[in-house]
Amino acid sequence: MFFAGCTAKQPSSGWQYDRGPYAIPLRYSFDDPEHTDFVGICIPKRSFSIVGGAWNGDQFTLTVDDNSWTLPTWQGEEGHSLPVELDTQVKAIASAKRHIVFQVGNWRREIKPEPVLAMFAVDCSSGKLGKAVAR
Repeated sequence: MFFAGCTAKQPSSGWQYDRGPYAIPLRYSFDDPEHTDFVGICIPKRSFSIVGGAWNGDQFTLTVDDNSWTLPTWQGEEGHSLPVELDTQVKAIASAKRHIVFQVGNWRREIKPEPVLAMFAVDCSSGKLGKAVAR
């Protein structure tokens, strides 16, 4: 007899890029006990978010290279996130050169941009991602 199983496993830290139609295309896992991930999606439009994390607050500071913004957090029944949906900030993240920092009070996560981020931005803008799920 053969048994197939699936276990949920937190991905190792670092960048992951998946062009599959049902995947979250871009993910950076911090591999921390809080299960904090930075994610990028294209549908309905390009946006980024921090999901997970043990932060508490109604606003966060986003710093991308030399620019900084204060944005609202999102909190719902199933969790919370630090969403980045406005074009100015989304474009800044997509073209970041040195660092991307999310901070809520004393809670802070920093990401060093890698070429995969720029690749995601190009694929997202060209419509190469998400066609199978856009209905």
